[in-house]
Parts: sequence; C-alpha cells; structure tokens
Amino acid sequence: MKRFRDFAVFLFFSLSFFIIIVGSLFNYYLSPVSNNIEEKEIQIKDGHNMDEVATTLYAEKLIRNPKVFKIYLKINSIDELKTGSFMVKQNMSSPEIIKYLSADKQ
Repeated sequence: MKRFRDFAVFLFFSLSFFIIIVGSLFNYYLSPVSNNIEEKEIQIKDGHNMDEVATTLYAEKLIRNPKVFKIYLKINSIDELKTGSFMVKQNMSSPEIIKYLSADKQ
C-alpha cells in the first residue's frame, strides 16, 4: 500500500509540474514579440486559411509561434478572420491580434 501511495504522490507532482511548464510555455508563446510600437501591414485575402494567416504573422515577426497561434484559435472556436488590410503593432499579444483581426470594422 505504501508503494501505491508513493507512486500516486509522485504521479500527482509530476503531472502538476508538467501542467505548470506547458501553461507557462503556452503563455510565453502568446505574449507580444516585442515592446516596439512599430506597425506592420498585414493583408488577409479572401480565401486565406488560418495556416496562411499564422505563417504571414510569423514571417512578419508579429507572433512567436504559428502552431500555438492556431491552437489558441481552435480553443476559442475562431475559424474565420476578416479580410482586408490591417496595421498590426509588434507589441500586441496573439489574443489581441486575434481580437483585432476578427473585430467588425464598421
């Protein structure tokens, strides 16, 4: 019985440590790339899928990781962004960029 309890304690702390590490990395990859307020123009054309948008944002150094960006989109059930030309600041986090690119422009 003591071996089971020791294993359960080990498993609990290992899983807790893993969750903390993964959460911290996820948070880091969603954070702003820079403190720079420089704006970059992003074109989202009709028919662009999320992979293309994430790749474009990554190439322009506006997000840290395109895969984490797409995971965040899936978690939040965002499957479509607006089309057009957008000025995106380097000091915006991935959630801010998504909110900006998915907001109605009226």
